[in-house]
Amino acid sequence: MKFTIDETLKQNFYGKNFLQTIEKTNILDDYTIDIITKKPDPILTNKLAFVWIFNQNYKNEKGELQSIGTGPYKLEHWDKEGLGFDFGNKISPYVKDLKTNPFLDKRVRKAIYQGINMEKVVKEAFGGLADIQTQAVTKDIFGYNFEIQRYPYDPKAAKELLEEAGYPNGFTVNLDTSAYEAYFAKPIAESLNEIGIKIIPTQRGGKPDKPDPNDYDKWSNGDTSLFIGWIDSDTGDAIQGLLNYFHSPDNPVYDKRQYGMFNTGRYQNKELDEILDKANVTLNQKERLLLMQKALKILHDDVAFVPLCTAKVGYAVKPGIDFKPRPDSDIKAYEIKREVEYVPVEEKASLLKKIFTF
Repeated sequence: MKFTIDETLKQNFYGKNFLQTIEKTNILDDYTIDIITKKPDPILTNKLAFVWIFNQNYKNEKGELQSIGTGPYKLEHWDKEGLGFDFGNKISPYVKDLKTNPFLDKRVRKAIYQGINMEKVVKEAFGGLADIQTQAVTKDIFGYNFEIQRYPYDPKAAKELLEEAGYPNGFTVNLDTSAYEAYFAKPIAESLNEIGIKIIPTQRGGKPDKPDPNDYDKWSNGDTSLFIGWIDSDTGDAIQGLLNYFHSPDNPVYDKRQYGMFNTGRYQNKELDEILDKANVTLNQKERLLLMQKALKILHDDVAFVPLCTAKVGYAVKPGIDFKPRPDSDIKAYEIKREVEYVPVEEKASLLKKIFTF
């Protein structure tokens, strides 16, 4: 475990962002490790569950990565995704025929929010099998703010907002997606076309069978105007998604960041940063909850992004198996059980009496 933590931090491996608060590790005995952090980390144990353990033989004699663990698996690449607007450029690169960045105007962002028909997106992109969301995390995540409601779908209000912002005829812009979100683009484009914003769906980062890592890195470092992706909080705590996607980036290169690693649009909000920094080191869970809920409200009020939906996952379960799906979609063998018919003690006693009575 010590080698995994130290090597992950040293080599910038996947999982490094989960370990940023660790200062050093000490082995106490064969089964105990002492982890010393630079500052309090209220969800460190949650984060450690997402760090992949490996041994010192993960490289061969030539220094090349080799298989670790069970099965004939080969590591190809790691993907990470985000969602939002371009906040980092004065002239947005993929807005056609404009020498401005319309997304710096909250009225434009809100117009896009209210111009997307989410019922249409869910029906056409997911066959109806998705839940429309109100914020950056779902209700299963600690930190969820139950008071936040979606801005209503309202094309008329959206057009009025665009006109107020100085774009009465709308504009044309690329909508960047990875290969895995491309199916979102069509219904969103059709919705926004109705309010005067013409969308050009644009796939970034190559295709699944032919990835383009250079374009992916370029996109992740802010070469975008409008984009779609996933926001996740695997740890079950909102602070993960909030820090990764909405905290001001602390480095211009995304994979070298401690904060704002997936903040592709380079959103910055000083008040939000201060709240997240405090929530990230507060051990009192009630205080942390209020801080994260406040952070989510700030993002909503500022229309920092447009929450879309979460897909419903279907499972085929054999009769006689007790299986309850997890919010994180993980399938853990120890949580799957056979259904056992319950026989009350009285009935068992009665049955035994009949068997042994002649």
